[in-house]
Amino acid sequence: MEGGPAPTREAFFSDPAARARYKSRLRYLVARWGYSPSIGAWEFFNEVDNVTHGREDVVLIPHADVVRWHAEMGTYLKAIDPYGHLVTTSISHRDIPGLNDIAPIDFNQKHVYRDTNGIPDILTRYLERHGKPYVVGSSRSTGTGIWTSTRWRRTSTTTSSGGSGMASSRRRPCCP
Repeated sequence: MEGGPAPTREAFFSDPAARARYKSRLRYLVARWGYSPSIGAWEFFNEVDNVTHGREDVVLIPHADVVRWHAEMGTYLKAIDPYGHLVTTSISHRDIPGLNDIAPIDFNQKHVYRDTNGIPDILTRYLERHGKPYVVGSSRSTGTGIWTSTRWRRTSTTTSSGGSGMASSRRRPCCP
């Protein structure tokens, strides 16, 4: 991740030149691929918390910088994408305060590799707290097989390895 106008990981999120370069990349991606119906959503990061945290969960990059960066890039991407694609980002297991409440982020994702039996509760809590869809984009089996819940039957699915679950208050969360 280091290089170009961002000499450090921290600078990627806070340096004006690095942010401008990332916006140029977004502009290119929208111009090149934005027309395609195969683009379901633009994802800024896969497991951004693995960039922001070091060993033993020491915070290396201020969470406020990461949240501001996502808000700025989300606002910019929404302004330049004439096709109105969804915008997302993901974490692995460490929540970043404020990341779930960024307006231009249509839905967030979490990857759950521990306590996968808790996925229905994770989805319920997120929906209640943030009022928008949440996706468990990756998980692994805890040895108990597929989780089921009658109240989630319509709005989420998962498999015992590598599936995804989604919580939404609407029947068709991706559509207006």
